[in-house]
Amino acid sequence: MPRGPGYTSLMQANKLAIRPAGADSWPAVEKLFGPRGACSGCWCMWWRLERKAFRRATAAERRDGLVKLVLGGIGFTENGKGGTPLAPGLIAWDDGKPVGWVCVGRRSDFPALASSPVLKPVDAEPVWSIVCLFVDPKERGRGVARALVAAAVDYAGERGGRIVEAYPKDERSGKIEAAAAYTGVVSLYESFGFVEVARRRGRPIMRLGPDASAIPFQSGSFS
Repeated sequence: MPRGPGYTSLMQANKLAIRPAGADSWPAVEKLFGPRGACSGCWCMWWRLERKAFRRATAAERRDGLVKLVLGGIGFTENGKGGTPLAPGLIAWDDGKPVGWVCVGRRSDFPALASSPVLKPVDAEPVWSIVCLFVDPKERGRGVARALVAAAVDYAGERGGRIVEAYPKDERSGKIEAAAAYTGVVSLYESFGFVEVARRRGRPIMRLGPDASAIPFQSGSFS
C-alpha cells in the first residue's frame, strides 16, 4: 500500500519522528497518556476488550493490559519476508518528546469491533484498522493527527496490509468535542483518499486500499 499523501512533507513540516511503540517506549506512552490514561482511564483498551470486560476492568487493569502489549508486542504477521513484529501503536515524537499516538492493527486484534452492531465487518476482507488517535492537548492544531494517520497507513502497508479501515465521527452532523473524536473525523480520512463503504446509525466506515471505492455502499437498516 502506498504511503499516505505527503507523508515525508508531513514529517518534515511538523518536525516529527513517528515510530512503533516497543519495549523501551512505555515511559513515553505513560507520560503522553498522563494519569487519566488518555481519556477516562481507557489506556487505549476500548477496542481490544469486549465491552463487558472493558467495563469490569479498573483503570489500573487497563493500564496493565497496555503495558503488556507495549513490552511484549502483539505477535507477528507474515508479509512475504518472514514474520514482522507488531506494535500496539505508533508514537509521534517532537525533539524527544512524545506528542501523539495512533492505534493501528489487524482488525482481528480488536474484538470490540466484531461485536459492534454499528462497526461490525463489512465483508470478509482481511483489513487493518485505525481505531484511536490521541494528541497531547498542547500539541493539537499543528497537524500531528494527520501525520499519525499517514504513518499508520504506511505501517500497515509495510506489514502486508492491503486495506486500511477507519471509523471516524462525521463532523458534518454537528460539533464534536475533542474527547469524542478519538477515532478521527471524516474530513481527515477523506484527505488521504479513504472512501465511505458503510454507514450504520450515522457512523461511517471508511477504507483506503485496492478497489475500496468499488465495494457496494452499505447503509444499515437502522441508520
